[in-house]
Amino acid sequence: MSFSAMRLIALLALVHMGRLSLAASGEQGHTAAHGGSLNVIEECSIGHLEVKIEEDILTAWFVGGDRETNRSVRVAAERIQLLATTDGGATVFPFILEARPLALAEETVGDCSRFTAKADWLDGVQSFTAVGLTRFRGALRVIRIEYPGGFDPDHDHDDHDDHDDHDDDDHGDHDDDDHDGHEYDDHDDDD
Repeated sequence: MSFSAMRLIALLALVHMGRLSLAASGEQGHTAAHGGSLNVIEECSIGHLEVKIEEDILTAWFVGGDRETNRSVRVAAERIQLLATTDGGATVFPFILEARPLALAEETVGDCSRFTAKADWLDGVQSFTAVGLTRFRGALRVIRIEYPGGFDPDHDHDDHDDHDDHDDDDHGDHDDDDHDGHEYDDHDDDD
């Protein structure tokens, strides 16, 4: 059995045991550089996955934590397997995010921040939830997508002004390094 198949089985087992829910939470209020929905990766300070759907193509960008959602974070993966559920959990099926490197940022397959998936069910989908696993910022992490509202396990409101550990001046001017709406980190910090 391949490592990917084992990950998929592990995710199914977690969902079945009730340890990983596919039920929707609430959205959070950071700015999504591409106009998509932001999904917290485990906790806000770790990072986010921005997701946007156009017809039958989902594009996902790995971005920074807290208010650093304009900073892309590279992931050392060629593909990421996810389990998705639509219609309130009535239908569960796998789909795969494939690496789509940004040439301008000198990304490569296996070292990039942008991924895409193509699936017929995406065209016209009103909502879905998906879960998967990938290495992000030095650790194997659960990726959770809630579309269209976004996923944030800690907040049920549209405002994120409660971050007292930093202020807006900490973010600086990112215009010089922007590509595709983001400032780029060179790697996912797993050195």
